[in-house]
Amino acid sequence: MCIRDSLRDYENGSEVKVREIIHCTRYTYYVTFSKMACRARYGEKTQVGQENGKAMILSVVVPDTDYITTVGNGALYSFLPTQLKLNVPIVCHVPFKLDASREFVDPQDNNLWFKEASNYLSELIEKVYLDYCHKVKENIVRYLPDKNKSLFAINNGKKECLTEQKCFNGAHYLDLPIFYTVDNNYKKSDEIFCFSESENIDEPEKVYRLMENQNSLFLSPIPVGRFSIKIATGIKRQMFKQALNPGIKSSAILDYLDSVNYDYPENLIREFEPINITQAQLENIIKHKRLLKALRTISSNDIKNNKRFKLEITDGNFQAISDLFDDEFEMSDIPEAAKKYLSYCNNKCLCLDEKDDFFLPCHNVLLLSANNPLSSFASFCYVIDEKDTFSILIKMREASKELDHYENGDCSDEEYLRRLCNIRKIIKESLGKDGYRSYLDIILKSGTDRSRFIQELLQNADDCLYDQEVTPTFSLSINENTIITEYNETGFTRANIRSITAIGESTKNKLLSNNNKSIGEKGVGFKTIFAISSKITIHSGNYHFSLSDKEPTIPRVINDAGVDSVSGTKMEIELKGGEAFPTYKEKDILELCLCLRNLKKLTIGKHNVTINDTDDKRTITIGSRNYVFKCFHHDFTIVDEATLEERMNWSRVISADQQIVFFVPEFSIEKNYYFPLYCGLPTKHKIRIPIAIDAPFSLTTSREEIETEGSKWNNIIRREIYAGLIDVIDSLKKDERSKVFRFLRFIPRFQGAVRVYVNETFDNRYLNEYDFLAQLQRKEIIPTYNNDVFAVPIQHTAYRFPEAAIYIIRKLSLSKYEGIDSSSVIDKETGDYDSVLNAFACEDAKYSTVLPIIFKYAERFIRDEGFRTALYEYLEKANNEFIVQTHDEYIYKIKDLKIIPVYGIESGATEYISWKEDSIFVKPSSTRSEDNYYVLNEKLLPKSKCEKIYSANINEMSIEYEHSRYNAMLKEIINSGKDITSIYKYIIAEYKAGRLTKNDSFGLLRANHVPLKNALGQITMNKLFTCEQEKQGYFTTKLLMEITVHEECRSLAMDLCYQPLNEIHYDDLRYYEELTQDEVEELLDDPDHYFINYEELLRNFYRAGLLSDALLQEYNLEYLSYGGYDTASYSFEFPSEQAGNRVFLAKHIRKLWKAPAKIITVEEMKKVQKIKTHDNQIKPYDRKYSRESMLNRYAPEERSDLCFCQMCLVAKNKNYIEVNNIENTPEYFFSELRITLCLECSKKFEALRHNDSIRKAFIERILDYDIYDESTVKISIGSGDTITFTAKHLAEIQEILKQKPKSHK
Repeated sequence: MCIRDSLRDYENGSEVKVREIIHCTRYTYYVTFSKMACRARYGEKTQVGQENGKAMILSVVVPDTDYITTVGNGALYSFLPTQLKLNVPIVCHVPFKLDASREFVDPQDNNLWFKEASNYLSELIEKVYLDYCHKVKENIVRYLPDKNKSLFAINNGKKECLTEQKCFNGAHYLDLPIFYTVDNNYKKSDEIFCFSESENIDEPEKVYRLMENQNSLFLSPIPVGRFSIKIATGIKRQMFKQALNPGIKSSAILDYLDSVNYDYPENLIREFEPINITQAQLENIIKHKRLLKALRTISSNDIKNNKRFKLEITDGNFQAISDLFDDEFEMSDIPEAAKKYLSYCNNKCLCLDEKDDFFLPCHNVLLLSANNPLSSFASFCYVIDEKDTFSILIKMREASKELDHYENGDCSDEEYLRRLCNIRKIIKESLGKDGYRSYLDIILKSGTDRSRFIQELLQNADDCLYDQEVTPTFSLSINENTIITEYNETGFTRANIRSITAIGESTKNKLLSNNNKSIGEKGVGFKTIFAISSKITIHSGNYHFSLSDKEPTIPRVINDAGVDSVSGTKMEIELKGGEAFPTYKEKDILELCLCLRNLKKLTIGKHNVTINDTDDKRTITIGSRNYVFKCFHHDFTIVDEATLEERMNWSRVISADQQIVFFVPEFSIEKNYYFPLYCGLPTKHKIRIPIAIDAPFSLTTSREEIETEGSKWNNIIRREIYAGLIDVIDSLKKDERSKVFRFLRFIPRFQGAVRVYVNETFDNRYLNEYDFLAQLQRKEIIPTYNNDVFAVPIQHTAYRFPEAAIYIIRKLSLSKYEGIDSSSVIDKETGDYDSVLNAFACEDAKYSTVLPIIFKYAERFIRDEGFRTALYEYLEKANNEFIVQTHDEYIYKIKDLKIIPVYGIESGATEYISWKEDSIFVKPSSTRSEDNYYVLNEKLLPKSKCEKIYSANINEMSIEYEHSRYNAMLKEIINSGKDITSIYKYIIAEYKAGRLTKNDSFGLLRANHVPLKNALGQITMNKLFTCEQEKQGYFTTKLLMEITVHEECRSLAMDLCYQPLNEIHYDDLRYYEELTQDEVEELLDDPDHYFINYEELLRNFYRAGLLSDALLQEYNLEYLSYGGYDTASYSFEFPSEQAGNRVFLAKHIRKLWKAPAKIITVEEMKKVQKIKTHDNQIKPYDRKYSRESMLNRYAPEERSDLCFCQMCLVAKNKNYIEVNNIENTPEYFFSELRITLCLECSKKFEALRHNDSIRKAFIERILDYDIYDESTVKISIGSGDTITFTAKHLAEIQEILKQKPKSHK
């Protein structure tokens, strides 16, 4: 069916036509509703369907798969579309009864019509699915609801009459045979399965065919999790498990797993342990390389961990592994882990037709290659232990036999080289790529030190045979990237060539004649040259061949017709790209040449070397510098046959007579430089004492280190090294005394709480594992001051005297040892060898022996730095360890010695004093002592050490402490009772020296009132005053000079904050003579008034009767005769009142000024003041009103009968208060311009007001004052008086004065 719609798209415009075509399938289902259903639907009285029921049509429309996305989820129709949606892309038409909205189904309480309609729809849907699945096959799942969901969607919260019915539940449809499987049949959901998407199965049908599964495979186009269809996971695991079982599919399964690059995880394989398989299954598994590799890796790793992988072969022709090899093969030679594994397998193997490097360790048998079991077994051993050379050694043995034949045969030299080359190629091929690569890696790892190759070249040259008539000579030169060596040996032999091309063979198969004790072998060590070289060309006698870094074991014959036989040997070494010839310093050349046996003349680059040997010395000359070594030879014989056999390794003869050579340098060596341990040439091991040792140790493959594991030979060599070292010390001790201790190195270690001394002669643990100390303990080795006596450590007959005592002993003649036996004093120069003496457990000399010497000579040698340092060290130690009973006596004697370094009075000078309590201090950055204390010279004796020596604390002289000490002394002088002249002179001297300032002493002087000199030159305790510099000498009267500080001490008085002269008060004076006119004038000092309180001074002189009225009148000072007495009778709070609104106040005053009352004078019987108004009316001058208003204004709140005096602020009875005008002759009447004053202050105010300048200044201050929110205001008048106003009163006065017409001002 094709549905076509032609619509208009109103969203994009009514003219836009939209054509939709949907291909779909329509199913029509004819049904008949029963009579009872019709009654339920239409009512009991209905005639519809009452004969044969009502025929109706149900239909379902299903879109083709391609249109599912276009259609989306379907809907329910009941003749017209409803709001009921479906969860699947299907449209249904069912004649349900709808509710009043015509949008939802009305189940009418699940009546029969609704039930029959629902059943008919359920039947139709089942028929649709059963039919439509044949059309869409796997895509049927696109039309199914989820297992736990209904065909119908949840309908907007309306009654779920359809979704609740089980017949529409997804689980119902999943039980239909509608799922098309790969077997071309239709199954229910519980009869099928799907592969998990995470499995990434590329060929699912093929995998299904390979697997054994009871359900059929359904290839769903969409995820099926929502249908609860079985999801198969771990497919590859199941396939692998199935492949392990016998069956024809095993190979196909493994082929598939290989095709998808399956890695066979270890944890998966181990799940199936134990795995029991037949040989036939095994051969099938081996064909699959990935699985074989995985099994081999697991089983090999288990063997390394001393376990066996449980892969067991159930059948097969097993045989003993020893049957595969000849008699030269020993099971004891194989790696230990492989040996244990084979013992578990009863040394059985199973050989299969596989490649040479094939092997597989199984639980009960080792699988090997039948084509080449030897090579196969070698590969197995290499994997089990890469570091073990057994795998290579096996392959070498057969080749070695063949080479023995050719080496001793009659063939020509050229033919020998050709045959050697072919055999080496065969060996390389037998190893395989991995095996040969491993061997090359061994070579390169053995040559990790890029500078070591020159040692190999020297080693080879030094080991050669030289004719007696020639001087063995070696040269090494550089030509661009090629190194050329030449040496005049007798020439290469076939054995030499075989040796340098060998793999795993011993090169020296017999002892060289003439008892030659050659250390080296031209084997692996020589090949380390290829770490930096790509090719080596060798010309020696009739042999001309080359070796390369890719094939260092295969000699390539040089067939150059022009190449002739050469004398000696010449090598041309081509360096690899990026490699450069190492730079050798003179020290490096010395190390290389020190222990050469044969070579005597060498040229290495720019260095020319000659070696000259005498009986006991070797001199190595490098350029123009000689390096001389004293040589000691320690010969010994190895008598243990087993040890000799071990060293010979059944292939070379070793002499039982051996020798170790010790080289003692007779020149200074660099600090922290250590000679290497030699075995012909230097090894990596360092000797931590200043000596070189050449010993015949057995070395590792790289010949850089000695063998340390289970070597009897090396154990003997180690023992003999220490025996020889004792011989060296014994030979040198007479001449070198304690310097021989430089050959001993013992380091303290703690074993629990016990200190022990361990041997650290070398930087190698094995070499140090020898009880060297126990050997030395019984030797006469400790030098004493008796030159013929060397003490034995274990006997404890010689003692360690402190360096201070040793210093004294050396300074004294030999006869003055103060009664001490010289052989009981250990003779050592410095403390450098204390660790050796500690290791020997040498005891210190007793204090009772040492201290008398110290006490006697300490002051004599204290200025010698060496003695002084040693003395302080010893005294510190002595004080810490001295016995309690005699400690006080000891401290007393020590404190009496003049050995404490302090700075002198002159900066930098040092003097030595005895202990002085509370007089020695430390003072950072100071290099001089003061008069009252000493400063310790900490450069010579640190504070901490001095404190420990004397069991006392030394304080740091801080600024505060120094001030405190000085001021305490100063106070003591001031209060000493000395005459004031002496005290004054001391103080002034200290001041001029700056010490009063330095020690902040002015506070102390102010507190203790010190004598000073006045301007009359008198030293007095009376109070004095300072005068400015410009006024000094200005005043000449006795009155002022007697209290003025003299110029000599004026600066001191200023620092003491003496009061300035211009601030003096009358009480400061002690003057009882009547003032003269000069004295009055100096006190007035018009017009500037120098003395701030001049009025107070003059007033009090007047009161004291020392100032005459005549002088008061003469200088217009009558006002001073008033006031000033304390007449207070009451104590109240002075009234206060804020100014308030100034705008309103100004307006009020302005109104008053418009009609001012003018005061005039008229003639009556007497002249009295009247008031004249603005309209010229004359009115009485009512002083009573003016007075009362002011008295009330300044009356205390508590007492209306009192009034405050605005000058002295004393509240008095109103009868004793006068009201005064602030103006001298007021022109207008304003009661606000008056103030209240007591009788005395009134007189004083009148006098002040009478002074025109004072009055004007007073008025100006009133006008200039800014009133804010204060309640009272003080206005000064004269020099020391004030008038107090309420803020409002003052504001009124300001406004009156401000608004006063200018013509009246």
